[in-house]
Amino acid sequence: MTDFVNMQNIQPGKDSSLVSLYESATGRITSQGLLQNSVIADMTARGELSVNGWYDGALNYVKAGAVTQRPANTAVLAGKTLSKLPSPCTIVIDETRYACTGTTATLDLTMPKTYQIRVEAFPMQDATFQIIVP
Repeated sequence: MTDFVNMQNIQPGKDSSLVSLYESATGRITSQGLLQNSVIADMTARGELSVNGWYDGALNYVKAGAVTQRPANTAVLAGKTLSKLPSPCTIVIDETRYACTGTTATLDLTMPKTYQIRVEAFPMQDATFQIIVP
């Protein structure tokens, strides 16, 4: 997700608006920015979609034109087993992505290190975990 600049404390002026841009197919918020109203009009004419305001795409998405909170991810980690996985989802282990269609997955992690695990299933929020293999 890209911020044009850090927008949380900037107020829009009479010729500009604070907007969040989103994908039409999914409602995924992709970026936020303080843009001139004429630029927003040009983007809208090209079919690019935006909503007024700064919204965090990790927590929100756009559904039927309204900003909506993304539901919590149901994934649970116990030992090296992920359960209650949304199906389908993507399991990301240290930035390597694995497609998953089941509701449980046992992770074969044997190399001693700290693994960063993320479960993605949009529009759910990402679930993040850490596994330390001594």
